[in-house]
Amino acid sequence: MRSGDVTNLAFAPLLVLRGLAPDRATVDADVARWVERHSLGDLRPSAAFVRVARGWPEFRSVLYMRLRHGSLAARVVGRVLSAVYRPMPLLVFQTSRIGPGLFVEHGFATVVSAHEIGEGCQINQQVTVGWTGRGKPRIGSHVEIGAGAKVLGPVTVGDGAWIGANAVVVRDVPAGMTAVGVPAQVRPHGADAEGS
Repeated sequence: MRSGDVTNLAFAPLLVLRGLAPDRATVDADVARWVERHSLGDLRPSAAFVRVARGWPEFRSVLYMRLRHGSLAARVVGRVLSAVYRPMPLLVFQTSRIGPGLFVEHGFATVVSAHEIGEGCQINQQVTVGWTGRGKPRIGSHVEIGAGAKVLGPVTVGDGAWIGANAVVVRDVPAGMTAVGVPAQVRPHGADAEGS
């Protein structure tokens, strides 16, 4: 037996959580996104789940967040297993509605407290998506939030928007646009942004 197989067996108890998840399709979409982002190849769903859960404490944080919205059994088993299979330290989710396919790159020192987040989003390390006294952000689908960025207050970030590293977003970002700077300025993506 190869050492990778032994390590995978050590993480096999987490497969129970896949079965207890309130929406297994959402968890499977999260796994598929991690498999894609890390170029893990073509794996069976259970093997992919164990490989991702073993390799990334950020994924375990996402998984435990999803279980908090499940049955009592899901919450209890998730809490017990989180003591053995630790999540990413200082990665905090205070958002009840996060769409499938969430990918967290690194994730250390990240707080996500949005009203809602759409599907297929990516969040990097040292990000704050946070509320102010006026409200929480709404993040659309397929949004990427770069390292160190802050998205604060009752702003809306539209589908497909990119938030640049260290940007401070305090105003709405329309769909398909990029926000960069402090305070963030909005401009078109890619080649259209040259010379802006």
